[in-house]
Formats: sequence, C-alpha cells, structure tokens
Amino acid sequence: MVTVFRYGVVVLFGMSILEEDQVVRGLHDRTVRPVKVREDRDPTLEVVADKDEQILPGRPILLKAITPERMVVIADALAKSAVLARDEREVSEYELEERADAAVPQARSHFRNGKNTD
Repeated sequence: MVTVFRYGVVVLFGMSILEEDQVVRGLHDRTVRPVKVREDRDPTLEVVADKDEQILPGRPILLKAITPERMVVIADALAKSAVLARDEREVSEYELEERADAAVPQARSHFRNGKNTD
C-alpha cells in the first residue's frame, strides 16, 4: 500500500525494500524539494481483538483488524510524525546556524581587542 500526502510524505506498507525503492524513484520526477534526510519508520502492527486500538511511541500499533480504512489512519499518523520530526530537525539546524553566526562577530571582537578567554 502506498499513501502519498500533499505535503510531500509518502507512507509505504507491506512492500519489500526493492519495491519501496522503485516507488520512491518513480516519484522522483514529481518531487519539488526533496529532503536530505529520509525519515524511515518501521512500525510493527499487531492485531488484537480484545484490546483497544492504540498508537503508542516505541510500541506495536494495536489494531482490531487490518483494513484499508485503518491503514489510511495509520499512514496519516506516521506522515504527521515524519513532518514533525523534519520540522524539529530544521528548527534545530537553524538555531545552531544562528548561534554560530552570532559567535563569529564576538570572536572577531575579542581577537581585535586582544582579549583571550584562556
């Protein structure tokens, strides 16, 4: 199963690595701004008729049955998680760049004024 979201996330279920690679390569020409780091998740699905359906971090996804409708809901949750992880990574990288940019003038000023922090 392949689910493509308008915000650029593709969720694949039940495919071999070769099949996944073929899908991703097939979408390459339609990609506007590909990400540098791919979010790979490999969730475990567990069918449990006697428990509530749940998606908990680090645990198997519990389902009463595997149906196309349920898989779309799972794909949506995984896609949103991947976008959130990407956004968090970009914010973190931006903050590091800002700190580095702010540190350079300070270092130059210390160097020019003969200040040493040793």
